Amino acid sequence: MSYVLEGIVFPKNESEVRVTIPDSTIDFDQFALDDNNVILARPGRPQFDEAVCEVAVDISKVFGEAMVVRWDDRIGFRESRVYRGGFLTHSFSVDNELYVMLDDDGMPLRDGNIFEESELDEYENDEFEVYQNALELGCENAGFCSWVALHSFIQRQG
Repeated sequence: MSYVLEGIVFPKNESEVRVTIPDSTIDFDQFALDDNNVILARPGRPQFDEAVCEVAVDISKVFGEAMVVRWDDRIGFRESRVYRGGFLTHSFSVDNELYVMLDDDGMPLRDGNIFEESELDEYENDEFEVYQNALELGCENAGFCSWVALHSFIQRQG
């Protein structure tokens, strides 16, 4: 099963807020990501739309910060954009993802060296696995979003 998600995560308890987006041509469903975060997720398998980032800018003006998340494992696309006070502060894509080497049994060496994608060609005979993906990097940078909760949400959408 493939997973597709485009949404906006921001730090607020879902029971405390009901977000309405005036004059938006984009539909969102609102969910609790966890006890401290809301996700506005586009229904179905959306085509990614830059207008979502404009909504995230507005949300970050009201709630202080927001993060756009995009995931489409049909084509290996992952992206996160962190907004604070109405401004884009960080952006992560597959080009920023971090990797670890696999051992002889194909298991990731999570306590070993961490590599950027640009370094992988130096190790022609070795295999690697993603250690931190673009959304996980966004969650870490934002400081309010749990990658475990976000990944669980993505899997439930499939």
